[in-house]
Amino acid sequence: MAARPATVLTMKLLVDKKAQRVLYAEAGKDVVDFLFSLLALPLSAVTKLLGPRVDLPVAAGAVAKLPTTTTAAGATMVGSVGNLYRSVAELDAGHVCCRDAKNSLLEPVVLHLVAAPAPAPSGGGLFRCKGCSCSLKCYDYVARVSGTPCPVCKGKMSKEVQLVEVESGGAMSAAAAGKGISRRTGTGYVRDMVTYTVMDDLSVAPMSTICAVTALVALGVSDLTGLQAKTVEIRYKEGLALLKASLQSETVLTDVFLGVKQRLLVDTKGQRVLYAEAGKDVVDFIFSLLALPVGTAVKLLGKESMVGCVGNVYASVEDLDGTYVELGAAKDALLHPTVLSPAAGTKGSPLFCLPARPSAPPRLKKLFRCSNDRDGLYHLGGHYRSYNYNSCRKYIADTSGWECPSCGLHMNTEAEFLSQGGLVRGVVTYTVMDDLKVAPMSTISGITLLNTFGITDIGALKENTVQLGYAEGLEILRQSLQSKTVLTDVFLRKKNQKA
Repeated sequence: MAARPATVLTMKLLVDKKAQRVLYAEAGKDVVDFLFSLLALPLSAVTKLLGPRVDLPVAAGAVAKLPTTTTAAGATMVGSVGNLYRSVAELDAGHVCCRDAKNSLLEPVVLHLVAAPAPAPSGGGLFRCKGCSCSLKCYDYVARVSGTPCPVCKGKMSKEVQLVEVESGGAMSAAAAGKGISRRTGTGYVRDMVTYTVMDDLSVAPMSTICAVTALVALGVSDLTGLQAKTVEIRYKEGLALLKASLQSETVLTDVFLGVKQRLLVDTKGQRVLYAEAGKDVVDFIFSLLALPVGTAVKLLGKESMVGCVGNVYASVEDLDGTYVELGAAKDALLHPTVLSPAAGTKGSPLFCLPARPSAPPRLKKLFRCSNDRDGLYHLGGHYRSYNYNSCRKYIADTSGWECPSCGLHMNTEAEFLSQGGLVRGVVTYTVMDDLKVAPMSTISGITLLNTFGITDIGALKENTVQLGYAEGLEILRQSLQSKTVLTDVFLRKKNQKA
């Protein structure tokens, strides 16, 4: 029999494009059942799932393999549970009471991963005797296994019966009773035919339009034009990412579905980040910090968390009575300043969008090409010259009506100028140092950097992949104002503090 394909779950996200965060998701029964089933996972099962070498069946005949690394099992777990797992795994057989005791801890049976609340049999039904003329007591017995001998007539109990779902009050549903049909109990935890709201921190509730509006208000969303719907798929890989993020983060959906992957080179002995390899989106974000007005930084980070006294200046402007403000002056110009640099924005995936200019940004000059689309001859200086219209495509002008150097016709067909946005080019990988120095990456310069850092044991170096989401973006901004070891402070020390 062919293997069934692995189950794919889908849900719709509401994304705040400006802040690059997931506000909430609309999910069906299957997604909510999966999220709730995480509570039934024993800690050892979680440790094994998040460990480096795990083969788990995700469908009949299909096996999903996690990436193989050299880290020990459970190394990705928060806290010290991974050490417990490794201690049991490495325990000598001479110190174990019985052979199955070790496996019962390392590979525990999950009783209700996504199971029915009612005690439905594993076989999928209940069976009774077909009955005989000698006694009606045959119908008093049911069995979980088809073919079980009837205690009365000794015949095979192979007639399947359905388990009826009882409404509150003890009566069967009217529709089922009227038609003489019984209803099977559903599987999972929540009822179908209902859509649920899943917040970024995995708070789940039945969906309501009123609750959705109040949620937007609570999240500080004022501009609805910056919201976008995005449908995502949850496969085995995303399921593991949701499980891991649920143990470490309060912005799970943002981290899993919007977060930028960032590769770090970590010195495990010195517990420091040496440097990171970054693409255009990350470098554009780091450089865009230079365009942030101080007032915007205070607003993003909070007055109390700012270094020095600038938070007090911000609070003073907030508290200033309108009586003392000059006519024509606006407090908002200081509290919510705009960004003049066009390089501060990018069409990629910014971690948090900077305030837009109130007026339209200056447009680039229009560009024009030749409109000719056929070969031919043209007259120039008393002579006829042949031309190929493909050669007309080699030229572009910033003024309409310019004469095409190839065919001599007017260049008046407008051409569109395409740009990636941001500051740096997207075809290059960059090296971001711990103190945020950025340069195009080179393998030779990367190796020479190891000498600069005084690295003598290459075996102590480890690659670490982290999520760079909204929360990490704010933390990078905060640490850039007060630290010379930004990447270490954000991605290592923060992790150690949570552990």
